This record gives sequence, structure tokens and C-alpha cells, in this order.
Amino acid sequence: MRRNHSRPLRRTALIVGEGFAEVELLRHLKSLLTANRQGCELTIRNARGRGAGHVVQYAIAQMRNAEFDRIGVLLDTDHDWTQATQASARRANVQVFSSEPCLEAWLLRLLGEPVRNGITSAQAKQQFQRVAGAEAHEQGAIAKLLSPEALNAAIDRDETLNRLVQLIRDL
Repeated sequence: MRRNHSRPLRRTALIVGEGFAEVELLRHLKSLLTANRQGCELTIRNARGRGAGHVVQYAIAQMRNAEFDRIGVLLDTDHDWTQATQASARRANVQVFSSEPCLEAWLLRLLGEPVRNGITSAQAKQQFQRVAGAEAHEQGAIAKLLSPEALNAAIDRDETLNRLVQLIRDL
């Protein structure tokens, strides 16, 4: 008699970060939220900048190379965040997690730091460097600021972070 040796299916997700700082944040979230979990795989890729349109197109191209249960992008809205880019993401079922105007401004808000309206990306990056003592893309800079306790508090306050964390937890 033959035995059925089926393996359980692995749930998979791909999240594409716009640049090195986004990838650093995603790796930190992965380390906190998926440690010691079996049956799930979170793949993080770096689109290496060039604006929101490029990030969405890069994620769609990655979908064609491998099959993922869920696809998301973490991107800034300061460059190339157009109606066409948003429509392209919707058509491809890509979940968009946007930071306005850039990741550093979003992180400062998550940490409860005051960020004035109309701040430019360059100003937000400078403010982040003053608060963190390092640039966001430097290894460990985000992990130092976003402890598990700070993350839990920020999840309750920020809808984008809440959705991003939910995508990772639901794997």
C-alpha cells in the first residue's frame, strides 16, 4: 500500500523595498515577527530606488519569476507616485505601503517625533540622522530605535504599519 507523503504548503510573501533603508526596516520587522515560525517564507528584495513606478514594476517582474501568495511594496511618495503607478499596483494585486514623503519622516512619526507638514525628504533624512545618530540605511540604526515595545505602540497609531505587520504576521 502506498503512503501519501505530502508536505504542508509553505505560505510565501515578497516585499520589495524602494531602497536600502526600506530593506533595513523590513529585515528588522522580519526578525521580530517571523522568528522560529515554520511553514512561512518572507522574501525581501531591494528595488534600488528610481521612484515608486520603478518599485512597483520591479515587484511585478519578481512575481513573474516566482509564485508568491502575497506581494507588497514599501516605497516613498516623493518621486513618481502617480495615478498610473497606483493603478498598475492595483491591477497586479500588489499591496502598497507608502511613506510620505520618505521613510525617514514616517519612522520619525512612528517614534512620536514631531515632523512638520511640508518637510522635504532631505530635511527628514537630516532630522532622522540627528535623532538616530545614524542614517536609516545603516545596519542596526532602525533596530536601535524601533524596539519591540516601540513597534507595538506604533502599530496601534499608524494604519500603514499596522497593515504591513499584518501581512507579515498572516504568513
